[in-house]
Amino acid sequence: MIIKPITPEDKLRVLEIASKIWDGDDYIPEIIDEWINDRKSEFVGLWQEEILVAYGKMSFLTPYDVWLEGLRKDFDLPIKGVGEILTKYFLNRMRLKKNIKSIRFSTYFDNKPSIRLNEKLGFRKILTLSLKYLELKKEKTFKKPGNLTCDFKFEQIKIFIENSKYLNKSRKFLSKGWVVYHYTRELLRELYKSKKIVVWLENNSIKGAIIYNFVDYNKVLWISLLETDDEYIFYELLNFVKYIAVENQKKEIQILLPQIPELKNFCYNAGFRSWERDNDFLLYEFPVAALDEINI
Repeated sequence: MIIKPITPEDKLRVLEIASKIWDGDDYIPEIIDEWINDRKSEFVGLWQEEILVAYGKMSFLTPYDVWLEGLRKDFDLPIKGVGEILTKYFLNRMRLKKNIKSIRFSTYFDNKPSIRLNEKLGFRKILTLSLKYLELKKEKTFKKPGNLTCDFKFEQIKIFIENSKYLNKSRKFLSKGWVVYHYTRELLRELYKSKKIVVWLENNSIKGAIIYNFVDYNKVLWISLLETDDEYIFYELLNFVKYIAVENQKKEIQILLPQIPELKNFCYNAGFRSWERDNDFLLYEFPVAALDEINI
């Protein structure tokens, strides 16, 4: 078997493999061109006798933080061990670098083969969250109340977010889709500059905040953080992003919920639901110090 980068010539084969994942509803077809052209990552395939049998991607969220995703194999081929081969390849690539600070990936609770493989290799689960989704219908035109604004000082939102239950119950992780970023003030400043943070401001005091992002695949608006103790403010923040989602032709809103009972109740009352159960989103991390110990 050989490992080499995926090229445009491999696109049809990649799509063929993806068509067998999640009953044909895999997200790979929607981002394949971006992945092939991404020079800051490694999108590689595993070939046996000139047949592409599996592929995966290693991305750098920062120059020091690695994210693994998109590991797929052709389930119609009686070949075993391809996930381990590709994961070890990525770990070996990281072992050659001296500045890596984190190696992570996320998965669904029911992806048992991936969980078994990665735990065997040394990955450890560090966070469990609950993925919730809200299907969207055509909304009436939303009139933004005067208390909702993107106009506030960075120092205000920094203090509010860093003291929020959402961030602390999420162990200081923020997500965009299934990609999870460790919170930094640099990351918050990027979100602040992009106007993806909306707050409820009363007497120059923040009483609630929502951070949202557009996911490039599956027509989803993703809520990265939602913080308020007031149900009325919750609905005003949610209604605003529902309007933004519909205006941008998104079909649903998704959010990861940490263990915050009030927020969970707010979301449930607003119509958010689980695919199968709570506690279905798992975040894994490989201890960087163990890179030299793994048998690759």
